[in-house]
Amino acid sequence: MDKGNKVVLEGSSAILTEYYQRKLSREDIKIAYFGDAYMTDIHATHQFSQKLKSHGNKASWEGIAVIEELSAEDRSFEEGVSARLVPHNEKIWGKSYFYDDFEGKVTRNFFVSEMDKVARYAVPFVKNIKYLLR
Repeated sequence: MDKGNKVVLEGSSAILTEYYQRKLSREDIKIAYFGDAYMTDIHATHQFSQKLKSHGNKASWEGIAVIEELSAEDRSFEEGVSARLVPHNEKIWGKSYFYDDFEGKVTRNFFVSEMDKVARYAVPFVKNIKYLLR
């Protein structure tokens, strides 16, 4: 990593935006936010970025969805360390965490459809960010 990359674990998005703009002496910064909750992390990040844009601020926030259930679709993301997910229960989730089968037609469920609108990427685990950096 170069010197400009930092990891921040908590704080106000407005304060962090202002801090990094001052610290880097740039207005057009991009901040990646990793979150595992749709409404409070990914959707809120998208909304904040839209608010910045509407106020003429050149900074932007990108929400990256951390969805552990993706590892159930492809175990290679676990990299030899089990995610220890709660076993999939078809009575609760249907055949897939991500798709619904309604009257013979397979469609993305609400959660997946909404994530597709606002998340920049989705990864099973934060450690999988390396696949985005290639």
